[in-house]
Amino acid sequence: MSVYLFHGDKGGVGKSLLATTFVEYLLARNQPVTIVDTDLRNGDVARIFQESGIPTIVTNLREREGWIELANTLDTAEANDIIVSLPANIGAELTDEATFLHEALSGLQRSLTIFWVMNRSADSVALLRPVIDAFGATATLVAVKNLYFGDPDRFARWSESKTRHAFLKGGGKEMDFEELLDSVVDATFLAYPPKRWIDAALSYGRTLTLRLSRFPGHLDRAGEYPANEVSWKRRIGRIAKNSRKTRFAA
Repeated sequence: MSVYLFHGDKGGVGKSLLATTFVEYLLARNQPVTIVDTDLRNGDVARIFQESGIPTIVTNLREREGWIELANTLDTAEANDIIVSLPANIGAELTDEATFLHEALSGLQRSLTIFWVMNRSADSVALLRPVIDAFGATATLVAVKNLYFGDPDRFARWSESKTRHAFLKGGGKEMDFEELLDSVVDATFLAYPPKRWIDAALSYGRTLTLRLSRFPGHLDRAGEYPANEVSWKRRIGRIAKNSRKTRFAA
């Protein structure tokens, strides 16, 4: 039983879009999910899925009661997979509640994967360090370069940083979140109201583009998944599968 937490601690880096894409992936595999959207101001993930009958909770993790509600959801949710979408500037609250979250996950035998979504700024690198310190020993950490902000080789601040070196040495993984077609995003995530992929009446060509997407173009697993050989669904599916096998240490 797995919890997937989408973080980045900056607004506009693509946390909600990545979370939405991952939910669509799981639902396409007929894997039931529960969504916890903690972005009270811009709860895009909740808006997209709650009208489709997907169990969706909206809670405020800037308050203690929100963490209690999250723990209760982890306990009562029938779905094996729980997706938690975080707002910007929540890093301090997350690290402050790390022990509480650890105990909840350990007691309920749920694993944790944190997707850290980044742009090319120095903040995206610096803000990751507290997450590594708080969760590096107890969760699967995945650094996600959002290629909307540029090709992979333009993420020099990340690739040349001491933080990345320590991150990978500690077992962290990397992904590229390939930029989606503007026309697809406009018809789904940015539509008003926002729509799921299956509800957007996408043309065959756009649907085919999504299906053949190389998102996330590269997952650094010691050469296990060559980028030109394995589709994004197999890569991200392997993360999901491995995450379910990993249990929080008591």
